[in-house]
Order: sequence, then structure tokens, then C-alpha cells
Amino acid sequence: MRQFLEIIHLLSNPTAILPNSDQQKLIHEFERLKESESGWKECVEFLLSDDGLNDQTKFFCMQVIENFLKTRYKNNNVPQTDQDLVKKFMSYWLHSQLNRKANEKNFLNKKAAQLFALVSLIDFPNRWQNFFNDLMVTCQWSIGNADFYLKCLMAIHSEIVDREIPHTPEELNLITYYKDSIRKHCVNELVESWFLLLKEHSAKNPEITCQTLEVIGAYISWIEINLIVNSRFLEFFSYALNNSDLRETACGCLEEIIDKGMDFGAKLKLIDYLWTNVIHQNALMLEHQISLHNNDEDNCDYLLQFGKLLNTIGSNLFMGWQKMYKKEPELGSQFFQSIENKIPFALRLLNHSDDDISECVSEYCMNYISILKVNKIQTREQQLNIESMLGIVINKTKYDSSFNFDNELISSL
Repeated sequence: MRQFLEIIHLLSNPTAILPNSDQQKLIHEFERLKESESGWKECVEFLLSDDGLNDQTKFFCMQVIENFLKTRYKNNNVPQTDQDLVKKFMSYWLHSQLNRKANEKNFLNKKAAQLFALVSLIDFPNRWQNFFNDLMVTCQWSIGNADFYLKCLMAIHSEIVDREIPHTPEELNLITYYKDSIRKHCVNELVESWFLLLKEHSAKNPEITCQTLEVIGAYISWIEINLIVNSRFLEFFSYALNNSDLRETACGCLEEIIDKGMDFGAKLKLIDYLWTNVIHQNALMLEHQISLHNNDEDNCDYLLQFGKLLNTIGSNLFMGWQKMYKKEPELGSQFFQSIENKIPFALRLLNHSDDDISECVSEYCMNYISILKVNKIQTREQQLNIESMLGIVINKTKYDSSFNFDNELISSL
């Protein structure tokens, strides 16, 4: 172990160039520690001692611990002393966050959060039923602890429950049991901790607030929708959409809420409810924002994110219309009406001088045209909408007045 630490210490020097023999020693010692029954314990003890260890050494030690968690810790017959040592390391790490700022030493805390996520998957609920309750208490200790709590929750999402991660059937069964256990034992407490973090930090710490919104967006796909879509959270979303530090992340969170799987009738009600109570108010401000802040980079970033939110609304409404316009014509008509009601806002963004903002609602407009191909244009308003789209597209294909055709012709020869 000492040899391993000495080599890591050399590597931490950015100007160090190790000979191949030392590199091989490092790899050999690293593999020995991972396979050794006591290697992970040595790494924990060195981390607990914090004897002048640099960040690179801490990271390598965590990798050894990670290997133990993935291979041997999940066994049912793991000794209680090993479980206690894992908890001792976790307690040490949580207390080390007390004086840390949000996102300070990010790579170390992300790795530590991965370890916490692995422990939760293995221990919760059978070996450690209060895992989440014990963890969420720490988010009130300090800014650093709140940051680390949220990183743990995001690690659980990205490393474990994200549906895009390939898993074996055995792993999928474990993850299903894990999520069912969270829903049964502590989901209400988790949601309450998110709301308290939003309430406490929204006015003074946008980093923590945005991370909390990202967690909500990540978890909404498999928790009860009414835990988030209710008066107190909608009041916060309305506030966040009017806060320049929070509005982009709030749009992203609302996107995830709208994308949540559910039957089409419920999806229509959800979109109309969110639009009426939260989103419409900000949509009405688009014209003002576009005209006054056309070259404001921060404002353009927000308009781009709002456009993506609007496009997500349109995509979900269009899917509902596709499924229902033949099967349940009345419901299909409601989907189309909801799309058409929002077309003026899509046209404002389509007409924006920034092509990225314009492009983000192009799908919305194409879906609207697709429906009119089936329904045929039936009103003067629909005719004007199509004419507006055509006019915007024509204007966007025009060359800028400063374009020099002669120079472009010469350079192409």
C-alpha cells in the first residue's frame, strides 16, 4: 500500500514522467489492492486518517472501494464489521462536507456519491432501511452537505435507475425492487426534502436550487406525479421561471414532468394544467423579451430552453392526436385545439434571428402542418398561421444585406 501511495504521489506532480517500470508497478499494486480481501480496508483507513493525501490518491482509493462494493459487499454473508467500516467511511465523508462550497472538488464528490449510490442499492431496505432518511438529514448541515446529498441522488439516477443504462435481467429485478422500496418507505420524505431545499436556497443559492430541480426532473418518471404537480411546487415553478438564475433549469424540469409516461387523457389534462397555471404567463412575455433583449446571451439561452419546453409540449400533444383522432375523435380534437392555441408562441420563436432558437420549435410547426394535411385548413386563423410560417421561412432564406456576392464568387473559383 505504501508503494502504491508513493507512486500516486509522484503522479500527482503534473511535470512527472514515470518510466514504464514504475507505471507497471502502479498498475500491479492497484490490481492487487482491488483483489485483496483487505485492500479496500487499507484504502478506507488511509482516507479516514487523511494523512496529507492528495486528491488523486483519494480518487484511486475510492476506486478500490468501488470494486469491493460491486463484487463482494453485495454478498448476503458480508461480515457486520465490513458493513460498519463502510458506514464509518460514509460518516467521515459526510462530515468532511461541512466547510465545503457547492461544486468544490467536484470530481471527488461525484466519485464519493457513486459509492453512496452503490451502498444504497445493496443495503436499502433490508440491511439499512433508514438509509435515505439518514442521508437527507445531512442536507441541512451545510451548503456542502446539501450539494453532496443532491449529487448522491443524481448518482442513483445516472448509475442505477436510468432506463437508458443496459442491465441484466437480474439487475433489472433488483432495481425494480429498489424503486418499489423507495416508493413504499421514503418517497414522501424525499419530496419534502426537495421542497425544503427549494424554499431555503432559491433566493440565495441558485446552484443548490438548480441541482434540486434537476433531481426532481430525473425522478419524476417513476414517482407519483401528484407529489410534484401540486399548488406549492407550481407556485415555486412560477417564481423560478421569472428568476434569471433559475428559469432555464425550471424549463428543463417542466420538460421532464411533461414527458412522464401516462395515458393520453391524463397527459392532455397535465399539459393544460401546467400551461394555464405556470407556463402561459411566461409565454405572454416572449414578445417583450425577444424585442428588448435580442442580443442578450443569457436571454437567448432562456428563449432556447423555453422553446425546447414548448416543443416538448407540442410533441406530446401531437402523439396524443395521432393515437386518438380516429379512435376517439372528440379527444383527438382537444389535442389539436391545445396545439393550435400555442401556435402564436411557436411562431414568435420560429421568427427569432438566432437560428438555434428558431430551429427548436420547427418540429412543433411541422406537426401542426401534418395535422392540417389530414383535417384540411378550415378557418381563416389556420390559413394565417400557415402564411406566417411560410413568410418566416422565406425571410430566413434571404441573404443578409451585408453579404458580398462578388467576394464569395471569387473565393469559390
